[in-house]
Amino acid sequence: MVVTWSDLSQEIRQMILSSLGSSGTSIAPYAAVSKEWQQSIEAKNFKHLAIRYEDFDAFGKLSRPHQKLVEHIQLCMELKEYDCNSCESYTLQRNAIYNEWMLNRSTTQFFKILKNWDIREEGDPGLTLEINIYSPSDFKHAFKHYEHGNHPTDDGGVQNITDARHGWYYGLRLDPPDAATIDRVHGFVKQDYRL
Repeated sequence: MVVTWSDLSQEIRQMILSSLGSSGTSIAPYAAVSKEWQQSIEAKNFKHLAIRYEDFDAFGKLSRPHQKLVEHIQLCMELKEYDCNSCESYTLQRNAIYNEWMLNRSTTQFFKILKNWDIREEGDPGLTLEINIYSPSDFKHAFKHYEHGNHPTDDGGVQNITDARHGWYYGLRLDPPDAATIDRVHGFVKQDYRL
């Protein structure tokens, strides 16, 4: 006797669908198996979105049914890289001007897209927005142990780092970063929204 997918109980089918992608591989190709698989996989894939400026075109074309599946948006805004001279003083003026322009452009464009989404109705999941602003250089200098956006640091590498210029000795931070360095990573960002 051959057992088909529809012969399985709902609980067993859910267990099978839940196990897909557990090894870190993409589950998107499995959405083509059936309508049931498509609904389950899309709910999982669209629940959490990590969006960068380069993704705005695709993000803006997200269908209304897919928009309703989104519960968490991680907006990742990458600033220009800086070198140790900038690190010790402050971001060079040209980087600061570019960074401010890019942040204003990114946030304005993002909220223009988001304002076209349907208002969530009673019973719909809420929508959480997480904004991550970082420079790839943050991981190379004083903040080697930080994770920003979808660029996690390699924890195994931190344990062996000795970088006296940035306060690291054998993987431990012994000297705290100065106020300007902390302000660069955790400081206030002025935004001017015109939607």
